[in-house]
Amino acid sequence: MPPKNQLKISHRSNPVSQAVSRLYPEHAYQKTVTQPGCPNIAHFHGFIDAVNQASVQTYLDQKYPGQISVTNLTYANGDTLIHYHPNLETSEKPATPKKNFSLTLTDFQQHLQSLSASPTKKDLKTLTGLIPQLLAKDRAAAGELINQLKTKLIASTPQSSTINHQPSAWLDLTAPGDKPPIGHLHPITQAIFKIQKIFESIGFTRVRYPEVDWDYYVFESLNMPPDHPARDEWETFFIDTPNHPQYGQMVLTTHTSNGQVREMERVKQPPIRMLNIAKCYRRQEDVTHTAMFHQFEGLVIDNGIGIVHLKGTLDYFAKAFYGPQAQSRIRPFMFRFTEPSFEVDFSCVYCQGQGCRFCKSGWHEVGGAGMVHPNVLKAGGIDPHRYTGFAFGWGIERVYTLQPGLELDDIRPFYQNSLHFLDQF
Repeated sequence: MPPKNQLKISHRSNPVSQAVSRLYPEHAYQKTVTQPGCPNIAHFHGFIDAVNQASVQTYLDQKYPGQISVTNLTYANGDTLIHYHPNLETSEKPATPKKNFSLTLTDFQQHLQSLSASPTKKDLKTLTGLIPQLLAKDRAAAGELINQLKTKLIASTPQSSTINHQPSAWLDLTAPGDKPPIGHLHPITQAIFKIQKIFESIGFTRVRYPEVDWDYYVFESLNMPPDHPARDEWETFFIDTPNHPQYGQMVLTTHTSNGQVREMERVKQPPIRMLNIAKCYRRQEDVTHTAMFHQFEGLVIDNGIGIVHLKGTLDYFAKAFYGPQAQSRIRPFMFRFTEPSFEVDFSCVYCQGQGCRFCKSGWHEVGGAGMVHPNVLKAGGIDPHRYTGFAFGWGIERVYTLQPGLELDDIRPFYQNSLHFLDQF
């Protein structure tokens, strides 16, 4: 049995959960728990910064007048807790009084006859209000009498061909009207434009390559031959279409690196400074992955290009995108299409590399980079003994959510079409 100071309610009927679901529909995945011996607590996964205690209380007062009080709103262990308790003294419904069928049809007819010769709308309203006091068997006859009176009233009302509409208040025709709501660019589109502007300022050219491409450009030309285990991590979507005799199967691009060899084939002779921004697709879905996402790919090929040029480019982007205090670092890794390969980290914008609850270590991993593998240069028709280059590829959603002030640990709301979420950007 629950304590007397608590309502016996289920998760689906929890009134506070219902209030938050109505007011903040994008947070409808909450879980409600009841702690024995304590005031009830509505427990929601994740920080719900938009929740306003006064708004929740207003909704409950409208839905359950005087029955539920919200006492506090706290955050603990990354979750949102709304404390409340029921006011049992006011929650019991008053007994429904028995209906009084004290009026007979004869009394009703006498009341009808007592009306003046010219009945009014008020008389009709009075008679209609008497019907519930009649027995069920007499109500049809009473309704018929009211309809007859209504017909008489309509017939006695003079019909005017001219309707005079008097304004209820003075109207200022020179006053400005209400402006229609004006939208804005999606936050990911804003991020794309900002990234493009940063790299164009240091000589990169933005290009676009297919988002549905052949296996050759997505994998094989990037030093990943058929059946190589390195392909497994990409969770690829394959297109049900006949294979190309030279380029193999058609796939949804798993990364923007398919543009590397295509850009080499297009330019033919370095220098190359490419920025490829496009959608990518992988069979993944969680708080940090969606089946469709965006990447930007950088590729630089020229005489004498080395790791120092890559590191300088990373530092420049970090400071331009996150602020002058931002730093970058590279860690050894392994990618098939670069050698040597690196994982790229940016310093946390909140603790500046000291470590906090948001970053845990002082750094955030953003993606991969490295020096272009000689086999990839050969696939693009570039002489690896004469030219070298570097490449990097990162997810735009990942890079964007690390900006100061956002603290977003779930990228899925970007694609759930909630104006309550998108209007904040």
